[in-house]
Amino acid sequence: NYFADSSDEAAADESTDTTSTEGFLADVSRQWESAADVDNARVVKCRMGVVLSKKGGALGKLYLPFWLGGGGIVGNGKQYFTFVSARDAARALVH
Repeated sequence: NYFADSSDEAAADESTDTTSTEGFLADVSRQWESAADVDNARVVKCRMGVVLSKKGGALGKLYLPFWLGGGGIVGNGKQYFTFVSARDAARALVH
């Protein structure tokens, strides 16, 4: 599913029609996933949030700028931030 950028609405689940979701990331996701479809080939499309780890990933890249005072408040605090730990992401892909 592609989720709208709104904290005022309930998040979609598997039964929700999200084909009309608009926006840059929704468009890119649709194009990217449709490009992966190949005739007569099994394709698995794994959607995850931002991967966080103390050893790297997005958190590793963001830590230093915030520690040096370059970070700040991002948004109004009501936006979604989906994430998954690096360990859980690896286990999901291997499973």
